[in-house]
Amino acid sequence: TTTTTTTTTTRCATTTEAHPRQPRGLRVAASGVNDAAKTTGGTIARRQALKHALNAAFVASVLTAGDRAWAILPGNDDEDEAFLQKAKENRANRIQSEVSKEKAYVNDTGLKQDENTAKIQLAVYKLSKSGGMIESGALADAAGELSGSWVSDTQAGADALGAASEAKSFASAVSALQGKCANGDDAGAKSAYGGAAKALRALASAAGVESKLRLL
Repeated sequence: TTTTTTTTTTRCATTTEAHPRQPRGLRVAASGVNDAAKTTGGTIARRQALKHALNAAFVASVLTAGDRAWAILPGNDDEDEAFLQKAKENRANRIQSEVSKEKAYVNDTGLKQDENTAKIQLAVYKLSKSGGMIESGALADAAGELSGSWVSDTQAGADALGAASEAKSFASAVSALQGKCANGDDAGAKSAYGGAAKALRALASAAGVESKLRLL
């Protein structure tokens, strides 16, 4: 009996040494930490899932709203066509009005002008008008005014009146002026305008029509 008791006691001691028991308080504390970690992890996971769900719902609402917005927009092909037609008519009216003004200007000199002189008179009008635009800073408008067939018409009229060389110089000066205006070069445009005006006076003098022109 003594031998059996000793053996049992030895086994219990060995087991206790191999797997020492933790105090009860430590086991409870460890269990609480594990439970808290599990709770925190679960909370984070739920928050992330909720965040993803809200993002998905927001994107879906935006797409749906966009579809509804397009759906409620009425077709306006007819309105667009009417607008374009109106714009064309307005442009045509402006062009016609401008042509009428040019003719009135040319015919209102108080002097009898032949066809070639009238072409040079129109050049005076165009150059004067572009000068006013340059002075007010409307360089793009001045560039548009300096384009068109009137420059070649002026050359043709001057050629017929024996001022071909001066007509070529004038056309070159107008081209330089237009380039300055198109590039938005305010100082350059003002300087080039002076050169074009001087070239036009030289043309009129060589053509023998300087005294027949208005506001040269």
